[in-house]
Amino acid sequence: MSQTLFIVGSVPFIVLGIVHGLYTWIERTRPFRLTPHTPEVRDAMQSSTMVIHPITNMWRGWLGFKFSHILGAVVFGGLYVV
Repeated sequence: MSQTLFIVGSVPFIVLGIVHGLYTWIERTRPFRLTPHTPEVRDAMQSSTMVIHPITNMWRGWLGFKFSHILGAVVFGGLYVV
């Protein structure tokens, strides 16, 4: 019974992590769901570079942050399924 509950509790992390990852991947080229509500905010994020590297801007940093957390959720769920 406890093994079943662990699997049932882990599946939402995996499924939602994968769906969020797909939305974020599509968001890189065609923003439609996970973008700021105001287009000016996205433009400001794309034009604001970071100190780390001049090519890195806030938009890329935000997408990287989301991808790292997606990976964390999927790995977390996967570890508990195993």
